[in-house]
Amino acid sequence: MKLVLIIFTFLLAFQISFAQQRNEDGPYKDYFETGELKSEGQYLNGKRDGKWINYYESGQISKEYSYSNGNYLKMSFKSFYKDGTLKKEIKIEDTYMVSIGYYESGNLKYKRKLDGGFYKEYREDGLLEIEANYVKYDLNGVWKLYHENGKIAWQVNYLDGYRNGGYKQFYENGQLKLEGVIIKEKKKGVEKRYTEEGNLEWKGYYNNDKIDKTWTRYDSNKKKINKIKFEEGLTANSDQSIIIEPTQVPDGVFEKVPLFPGCESIYGNSARKNCMSTAIAKFVNERFNTNIAINNGLTGKQRIAVIFKIGKDGKVFQVRARAPHPALEKEAIRVIKLLPQLLQPGYQNGKPVIVPYSLPILFQS
Repeated sequence: MKLVLIIFTFLLAFQISFAQQRNEDGPYKDYFETGELKSEGQYLNGKRDGKWINYYESGQISKEYSYSNGNYLKMSFKSFYKDGTLKKEIKIEDTYMVSIGYYESGNLKYKRKLDGGFYKEYREDGLLEIEANYVKYDLNGVWKLYHENGKIAWQVNYLDGYRNGGYKQFYENGQLKLEGVIIKEKKKGVEKRYTEEGNLEWKGYYNNDKIDKTWTRYDSNKKKINKIKFEEGLTANSDQSIIIEPTQVPDGVFEKVPLFPGCESIYGNSARKNCMSTAIAKFVNERFNTNIAINNGLTGKQRIAVIFKIGKDGKVFQVRARAPHPALEKEAIRVIKLLPQLLQPGYQNGKPVIVPYSLPILFQS
């Protein structure tokens, strides 16, 4: 028997629907353990339909969204802070859908064209802070960060969701502060650093993201006044008054998918998700015992829905499965629990987060 895995999809927590089961038509309500209403909506023909609402334990609405015949309607989404203030909404502007986020004060926080296009993020006082462009869900082109005075602070080039190309930092007066090159997330080649008056102060090199070779310092007359030699980030320089720190190039990707073993040389969220999907499919194919179906009298096409979470430590936990027979559920859970610890967890705004995944399994017995 051949085991076929449908590629898994990253799911937002509120969209997870662990169900191959058919729900009864009519109103549906779910409750917190404390008894307060958690969510409500309705089913039609066994599928979610119409408006659904999620609540905080306080009773305040946390999210509103809608379905049509089981299909999630993006434009219906709204989320709220605990005080009822609008946090996020999706709506149509001109001829395209945009996602708009707000501060608790009600001021605009960001605006982004869905499924690819512009992204703009604002400080609470209304000044532009970040400007970027997405192709689908990956940063592409120049990412820009602005000073509080409105002048450009950083420009960093992206390709398919990872830093790749030139980077520049600027003083608040608009003068170039430094410039260099980053290739596949690692600084490489020449970097130049300038004074606030625009004079070249340092010229040096990177190799594999580490300071390397000779770094030369210049005075305002372009005369060489210091030289420091490095090898893989280390130097034997005895002059402790001169310290050269590697440049910390800002990363505009605020959400990063977990890194599965074997995907280290793949960059960008989309590519790493695909790499992880392929790796998990191969892993399950090699370990899932499909004979369990025949041994339990099951014939034909077998479908197993599996959901699990990747923790902040990169480990898989809370594995659940739904299948035509408990034995298949048990086998699916067994195999997923064997997955290796990931090299790094998912990240959001620089902090590790729990990431939910869904994995449908299909095979013929």
